[in-house]
Amino acid sequence: MAPMQWQYWEIELNNLALELNNSQELSTVNYANFMCGSVQPEFNFNYVSLFSSAGISDFGLRLLGGTCLAACELDANRRLVHEANISGKVFSDIREDKNKLVEYVLSQGKTLDLIFATPPCQSFSTANSRRGKLKDTHSASSDPRNFLFFEALEICGKLKPKFIVIENVPNFGRRLLRNEHGTVGHVEEFIDVILGNYIGQTFVKCVSEFGVPQSRKRSFSIYIRKDVARSKNIHSKDIEFFAFNKPRNFPENIMDAIGHLPSLDSKSKDTNTYPKDIFHHVPVLSDKHYSWIANIPANSGKSAWMNSCEHCGSAATPMFEIKCSSCGNEIKVRPHIIENNGSTRSIKGFRTSYKRIHPDGLSSAITTNTNAFSSDNKLHPSQNRVLSVRECMLIQSIPDTFIWPEQIFYKSMHLVREMVGEALPPLVAYCLLKKLLLL
Repeated sequence: MAPMQWQYWEIELNNLALELNNSQELSTVNYANFMCGSVQPEFNFNYVSLFSSAGISDFGLRLLGGTCLAACELDANRRLVHEANISGKVFSDIREDKNKLVEYVLSQGKTLDLIFATPPCQSFSTANSRRGKLKDTHSASSDPRNFLFFEALEICGKLKPKFIVIENVPNFGRRLLRNEHGTVGHVEEFIDVILGNYIGQTFVKCVSEFGVPQSRKRSFSIYIRKDVARSKNIHSKDIEFFAFNKPRNFPENIMDAIGHLPSLDSKSKDTNTYPKDIFHHVPVLSDKHYSWIANIPANSGKSAWMNSCEHCGSAATPMFEIKCSSCGNEIKVRPHIIENNGSTRSIKGFRTSYKRIHPDGLSSAITTNTNAFSSDNKLHPSQNRVLSVRECMLIQSIPDTFIWPEQIFYKSMHLVREMVGEALPPLVAYCLLKKLLLL
């Protein structure tokens, strides 16, 4: 073949590769559109949501085109929020209502594409007081929440959806349990056995792999009904290595996600709230606690445990020590307690407490106690405060169109913070299901 022909085909191949890349790029959702809730539904599918909490992760399924046939949520406040945003009948206690839920869904006479389950995770979490006891079946038996996923698996067996997604903390699959028949096994082993008509895998991914600006690892158990898997030539080993496309123009760091919001300050009620957004609000701190945060250099990513001495300016004193190694005075701008006898001692804590998030990095995991300034790596990168409720929503990829009923606005938004912190980011649910539906 002549050199000119080689050059021609090389150009054509390059153009084809570019077209394929552009096609893939355009097939992903635009992050800004997702956060505005203005994306056009790409699919039409039915699902059941178990342990739906406030329906936050379900909102991602709704934006993708999902219709919730039924859901299950024990807490009345969370049911209220779910019902304000997601269609379908909502049941309460899964242990008492599972048969009613199954009968109701079957009575609809509709194809069920998905069961999406997010069982309570507190007893599996490494932040829980029972951490380190993943192999202790006696410890597991003391917390009934450890066994709620069995109820979800029973519902899956009766409804037989095409896809099953179970989301939890990273330790979920490795937890060792003893079931009611005395059989001992890891959670992922029980799932494999009970879902005998499915192929699947349990694996761990960080939500940042889906375009969420947050460092938060989660366990995903994804199962595909065998007849569906055969028709798509999918094997169990393939599932763990699914590639999930991030949205276009996703935030690269925390400031990309929240940097556009007005400044707040936790010094007083005159500065802690943005009047045009009820969710852009932070708690007011005492003068003592405020001084700990205000003395952390802005955008440093440092902790108040490292604050310089306010008397001589030295930063040489080791972390967790109060007496300045240079001038001998007590460093009162570091976390401390004054005892009844007047002496001062350092507060015991983790290196990541009282710490600013670095502006060039991702947010740390949004949890249920984001209003606590002593919490793990939760201080604003440059402003003297914790993250606002609105910022937590943005970091969790909760769209602006998500509805929060006024009945739950009390205790300085603490209940809203809890719901936001315990949710799987909606963008993750969106990307997970889009991948399955595109198979």
